[in-house]
Amino acid sequence: MGYRSFGDFTLLRKSTAKQLKRKMRKLKQKIDKGETLNFSDKCSINSYLGWLKWCNSYRLRQKYIEPLLSNGK
Repeated sequence: MGYRSFGDFTLLRKSTAKQLKRKMRKLKQKIDKGETLNFSDKCSINSYLGWLKWCNSYRLRQKYIEPLLSNGK
């Protein structure tokens, strides 16, 4: 259903993680150019946060999502 389950932890599926990384890099570039995030971009971030909520994804969140949340508002 989008996750890989192991004994005591759950990871995001590899293809979903790649899509997340690709999308967040594009949004980071957009912010670095001085553009603001539009409604669709913010919805994408929230959608991925929902996916990450149910798995062990601390590093993905810290590396790709948190920089956007602190700079994109």
